Amino acid sequence: MSQKPNILIITNHDSGRHFGCYGVETVHTPAIDALAADGMKFENYFATVPLCSPSRGAMLTGRYPQAPDSWA
Repeated sequence: MSQKPNILIITNHDSGRHFGCYGVETVHTPAIDALAADGMKFENYFATVPLCSPSRGAMLTGRYPQAPDSWA
């Protein structure tokens, strides 16, 4: 039986790629850098909309923010 992966999604406001693991030398994020070194780090990730709440909702539900419920 295969083991299920542990998935950690970190989402916050306006951080972009401002973490040490993405090469920003002026920002010190040792805990996040350690998580990135031991796991999978996405290098090419895009938001569905440039607003926080609808973009987070789309990420968690897998649906586009503008999709009405009848499009299921």
